[in-house]
Amino acid sequence: MKMRIRFTALLTAAMLLCSLGVHAFAAETVSPASPAVAPALIDAAELQKMMDDFVAEYSLDKQSRSISVGFCYLKTGDTWYYNADKWYYSASMYKVPVAMLLAERELAGEITQDTVFENQYSTNSLAELERRSIVNSDNNTGHAMVEWMGGTYAGKCADQIIKYTNLPKSYFPQDFFDYSYYNVEFYTQVLKTLYNNPEQFPHVLDLMKQAQPGAYLRTNLEGKYDVAQKYGAFEEVKANPVKNNNHVGGIIYTPNPIAVTIMSVNMESFNKRIGDQDAEKLREDLDLVDGVYPAFDVETYRSAEVAPVFFGSALNNFGVQELLNCFVEIAPSPRPTKAEEREVQPEEPKFTGFIFKITANIDPNHRSCIAFCKVCSGKFQRNVPYLHVRQGKTMRFTSPTQFMAQRKSTIDEAWPGDIVGLPDTGGIFKIGDTLTEGEPLHFRGLPSFSPELFKYIENDDPMKSKQLQKGIDQLMDEGVAQLFVNQFNGRKIIGT
Repeated sequence: MKMRIRFTALLTAAMLLCSLGVHAFAAETVSPASPAVAPALIDAAELQKMMDDFVAEYSLDKQSRSISVGFCYLKTGDTWYYNADKWYYSASMYKVPVAMLLAERELAGEITQDTVFENQYSTNSLAELERRSIVNSDNNTGHAMVEWMGGTYAGKCADQIIKYTNLPKSYFPQDFFDYSYYNVEFYTQVLKTLYNNPEQFPHVLDLMKQAQPGAYLRTNLEGKYDVAQKYGAFEEVKANPVKNNNHVGGIIYTPNPIAVTIMSVNMESFNKRIGDQDAEKLREDLDLVDGVYPAFDVETYRSAEVAPVFFGSALNNFGVQELLNCFVEIAPSPRPTKAEEREVQPEEPKFTGFIFKITANIDPNHRSCIAFCKVCSGKFQRNVPYLHVRQGKTMRFTSPTQFMAQRKSTIDEAWPGDIVGLPDTGGIFKIGDTLTEGEPLHFRGLPSFSPELFKYIENDDPMKSKQLQKGIDQLMDEGVAQLFVNQFNGRKIIGT
């Protein structure tokens, strides 16, 4: 059994026992209306000792392997925190406060449960977005809710959800706003606001009661008490290979309802995964990297001053998902593209794009070429006629494709920043060609390098002169080489 599941079961039971001030769990002995009970609801010294013992037992520290706990009696407001100054990447925990923002818009009459929000992540109604994001923890619907509220992918509406706490803006670090880092005090206060205002957020708690049956806070409590919860799990945050976030926050409906937030990183021993020797070597290497190189700055990367380096193996499927996750977090949104005539903005409604790469013989069974087009603005659609500016011709594409590793799939549409593969039969395209909905544009800025290596081309088989010429033409179209002809003897020279 994973340490994460074992831990939440132990901690939930232990906190209930200690905080209620009893040594055997008997719910009927606790009266929510009894004023005499309230002052003794939280025994801070007992809880602190329990957590200190737990940290010591599992050799946890407060940095590379750490745990934080938030605990609040919702009727009295009695609160206790452990390691509350530690901030963690929120993972899917952000979906609850963002759902609360949408619930407020629904209450104000701006939207309804049937309102459909359509974007690159989803085409679902509000009811379906909330259900999928909270019950199923679906990331696409979570991103759709963030975009609906005008938030950024990384920040997750951080500036808007602060209002669900009584904490000042100065309390939050910059990582809260830039990368959605939470701590247990913030999330416990969000749960408290959610519990105290059920009429304001009518669907959120109901959906949380359906999430993760039998796991997390529900472990050992299923059938005994209602539990409304949301978990978050994310591995390899910021490309750190030993960072594994696992969190849960929720409300346990005991006679005195309790809000519990548990946030942890690397609770499952990394040494057990790869062995003591390799784990120690990896930590030493990471310490060396941290000491030699400055901290990674996203804005420096986006301004093309630095490039991140990833270590992994596509052959062994190691590190591939982490690389993709990181680029989802740090990649810039589509930028304006300069053309000779004007600057094209990605928000423009009309499609524009340019060919930046041509590749031959992707499929060894067919001597075909694929021209790769970057979408600069508007919406590219399959079977819609577009103007080939250089040739002055209108053409449509019946089978545009996108590639993921070795997988190729036909697509119906693409958006700014997407790369579309267009069949290039008969040398239709050259590097730098522009496609538009009719406007004559010529994009600029494609690099062209002077060749440094030169080789003569010798035809060993005169019977295959035509095939040789076709191969040379394909190389020239791809832009990987340049062809020169000796004016004295007609010999062909390839320059790269």
